[in-house]
Amino acid sequence: MHERRPLRWLLASLALATPLLFASAPAQAQDDHPVAPGAAHPGFPGAHGLADAGADAGDAGDAGPAAAPAAAPEPHADKPAEKPAAKAGDGEEDAEIEAQPERKGEFVEVAFEVTGISKIDPVKETFEVEGLATFHGKKSVPKCDKGKMGKLFDGEAKRADLLDEHKEADGSLWRQCKVGVEIVGTVDVRRYPFDTQTLQFAVYDPSDAMDGVEYRAQKEQSGILDNVRLPGWEVESFSAETKKAKEEGTKTEVTKAEFTIEVHRPFFASFVKGLLAVLFQLMVTIIAILLRAKNVTNRITMVTGALLAIAATHNTVAASLGVAYLTTADKFFLSCYFSLLVNVAFSVAMLRADDTKNEARVEKLYKAALVVVPLLTVIGMVLALLPIG
Repeated sequence: MHERRPLRWLLASLALATPLLFASAPAQAQDDHPVAPGAAHPGFPGAHGLADAGADAGDAGDAGPAAAPAAAPEPHADKPAEKPAAKAGDGEEDAEIEAQPERKGEFVEVAFEVTGISKIDPVKETFEVEGLATFHGKKSVPKCDKGKMGKLFDGEAKRADLLDEHKEADGSLWRQCKVGVEIVGTVDVRRYPFDTQTLQFAVYDPSDAMDGVEYRAQKEQSGILDNVRLPGWEVESFSAETKKAKEEGTKTEVTKAEFTIEVHRPFFASFVKGLLAVLFQLMVTIIAILLRAKNVTNRITMVTGALLAIAATHNTVAASLGVAYLTTADKFFLSCYFSLLVNVAFSVAMLRADDTKNEARVEKLYKAALVVVPLLTVIGMVLALLPIG
């Protein structure tokens, strides 16, 4: 009887140690077999299982060998872990990307016939051009819609109407569109009213050009109609060229169809309309220097009246342009202001000398004004009209 009691205690200890050994199994094995809350894990005794095991161990001391616990099932530690379920969107990331067709060596011929130039805006530095755009390509040609035309001309398409399209005998495609586009360019009126503008725009698709598609200008079918008129300007020339340039940012060389329109303001008409009236007002003030000292107050009145008239004209011209930099007209008006200032300064000096009864000084100032005022006026106008600065 005493020999069997140690054996019972040994069996009871094994029953208590077995759950602890299984509890130390890797966490992965538990993840492979999720257990509902409150339920015992297969092969792993739950909270109630531990209590029952202890109770059985207590009874084992009296029950004998027959009451030994049953062998625990083998744990699932050797079973390979299952892969976690794929998250939403993983399939899209792993999807195979289809290769784009090879377009290197493909080209689109572009012809543009200008039918109108509606506006040149020096503030926004834009100009609007209308015309017939013709595209010819072996595989594809651009569509006639506003979005596509705005992208091709690097501007804002005002209109894009399909006129004609067909497939030629050799399989190439031909399409003609009537377009009106506002294009951002370089509009510099520093030489106003004698300025010349170069209206330049390129036709190409940046995404196609990056793929190697070339846009080539058709010189023979491009041009500008003889009846194209732009108020205040004269059309000087038109040119179409195929140019290669490096794309900004990527430094990739692309081929563009580039069109250039040269326009200028008529010199004589611009001078008469913009500066002739001011010049006559200035000449009146110069004639006023012929008045003697006794009429110097009338002389000052004439000069100040001319100053107000010239300043009003200057404000009108500056407001019509609206640019921040100085133009040739601005410099011309500044030279007029300087001439008027010198004229007034001589007149005031003569008046002060006359008040002190200094006849000799009055005579000297009078003779000096006859030379200095006209000379400074001419020098100022010449410097203002020269293409400098």
